[in-house]
Amino acid sequence: MLLNPRTPLVFGIAATAALAGYLFLRDPLPDALSHAHAQVIRGSDLHSCRRCHTDQGLTAGCLECHTEIAGQLDAKEGYHAFLAENGTHTCAPCHPEHHGTEFPLVSVLSWPGGDLNAFDHPQCDYRLAGRHDSLACMECHQNKLGGTFSLAQFPDHPRTQTFLGLTQDCLACHVDVHAWSSEKACLDCHDQTAFNPASGFRHEKVFVLEGVHAATDCAGCHAVPAANSTERTSAQKTAGSLPFHKNTGKTCQECHPDPHRTRWDMECQSCHLGRDAQWREGTRGINLETHRPTGFPLTGGHLAVSCDKCHPADKDYATRYPDPRAQEYQRRPQTCQGCHEDVHTGRLDHSCNVCHQESGWKDGHLLFDHDRHTTFKLDAVHKGLSCQDCHAPDDKTYRAEGSDCAACHRVQADALHGQARRLQVEPDPHANRLACIDCHDMSTPKQPMDRYARRCADCHNDQYAQLAYQWAQALQRRQAAVERLIGSRDGASLEQIREDLSEAKECGLHNLHLTRRLYDRTMDLVQDTGNGTAASQEEQRP
Repeated sequence: MLLNPRTPLVFGIAATAALAGYLFLRDPLPDALSHAHAQVIRGSDLHSCRRCHTDQGLTAGCLECHTEIAGQLDAKEGYHAFLAENGTHTCAPCHPEHHGTEFPLVSVLSWPGGDLNAFDHPQCDYRLAGRHDSLACMECHQNKLGGTFSLAQFPDHPRTQTFLGLTQDCLACHVDVHAWSSEKACLDCHDQTAFNPASGFRHEKVFVLEGVHAATDCAGCHAVPAANSTERTSAQKTAGSLPFHKNTGKTCQECHPDPHRTRWDMECQSCHLGRDAQWREGTRGINLETHRPTGFPLTGGHLAVSCDKCHPADKDYATRYPDPRAQEYQRRPQTCQGCHEDVHTGRLDHSCNVCHQESGWKDGHLLFDHDRHTTFKLDAVHKGLSCQDCHAPDDKTYRAEGSDCAACHRVQADALHGQARRLQVEPDPHANRLACIDCHDMSTPKQPMDRYARRCADCHNDQYAQLAYQWAQALQRRQAAVERLIGSRDGASLEQIREDLSEAKECGLHNLHLTRRLYDRTMDLVQDTGNGTAASQEEQRP
């Protein structure tokens, strides 16, 4: 039988059948291709199989289509290059085929340990840190490529998902909320821990934030929504919604309108500093020279005045620094009432600088000259008087009762006409016949009695000069006698007696008869107040 020519043929057929049976039991016929491969590999003939099962092997067939993986292997980059370097050179163990159309090419078989989220990402060139390290894979690997992805040989078959294509570039996954006009690395400002705050950003490299600026919301200077607003929250998901590079400006003038009334040729920082809590603190640059352009040079007494005296800090800007261009503006060296209250209530007939100067406004600084500035020239008698002798202390208009003698010397003028406060007699013979200066020498500060007596002799004779002495002495004795009696008395009625005594002294020789009557009545009133000794006849009658 062994020599039978058909024996080899029979033996071959039997062996083939046995092998087929073994293979059938050991590894059944392959199932259908996965859905992705079935779309591009049609049919099940030998030619179709060789699309993947090439003479160089299955892996070579995979890489012929999957050029993106081939590129990574050639460049020795990515996860597949990592696997190749560590002994895995074939595709089938991770991406088995012929398990039916519903079997995924990327499955639990593709990942070490069968867990996608247990994948050790540092095996790739894309390093995960911070918040990225806690993310699930699918939070990043979904629709992140910005365009349809398809293999070069199969442009009509786009892929809905891939774990390839993502880069370390932040904008590959994140919305560009800033929309920088120039290339700028996100990691210059942000890290992978949190988007906000931008831990790497240093505002002082661009603009130092201090003082009021440090407390200002970003929206105050940048074209962005206000912090903690709904718009700000939604802006972090909208491209170009946080353009921090679009700001009002970096110079003072770009952000702040110039409120100054004066144009100074100096920088804002000469007076204002960023650390100032308020802009009104910026007076450090004001000195004699910088104040001069305001139109009010500081001289004299103004040098010692603090800024707040003229520019009160509690006032609004318009009041604190009034506009010189305004019609009602009065803060000029020639218009003192712009700052100072006019205590004269506008009743003086000249400007302030006629009498006052900047070195001081009263006492030795006064420029006031009574002879030049009034119609009443001061003679020798009046030059020794104080202002209050003629003008009421609380009357800053300095209006006197008049310029004639009677306006101030009312008691003497009334005495000439026989009139006292509570007594009336015949007018003095000299009333309406002589002027005051006929008896009073205005060129002598204090006229002695001999000059008065001489005036009597000039009109009468020498005997009248002697009589004038005698009358004056007699009146002095009467004055002294009453004063002695008053000194030994007490009681409320003495005040009236003192007023009568003062009136009698002022009347004097202006009306001798009236003066005597006043002394007589005063003496009687004093004696009525107690048991006093009456003055002698000589003391009572001149």
